[in-house]
Amino acid sequence: MVKLVERNTINVGRKRTPDGYFVAILDSEAYGKLREYLSKLGLQVEQYGNIIIVKSKSWSSLEKLINIARSLGVQVKERRE
Repeated sequence: MVKLVERNTINVGRKRTPDGYFVAILDSEAYGKLREYLSKLGLQVEQYGNIIIVKSKSWSSLEKLINIARSLGVQVKERRE
């Protein structure tokens, strides 16, 4: 399970969901910085209030997003379970 705890943070889990997606959770501040890259990478975005869920069938697409986020100063928390 991936949890959102801090601002300007992406939380990512390397475990697939039952429907086969890798998931990243962003807050609205991180989403503002990464919005333009999400569509370029072909990632699915679901927004629930100030929490944004990004889904991808491909880990490499999420990994690219993680690298972009780090370069923009967004903190990345990755769970390796």
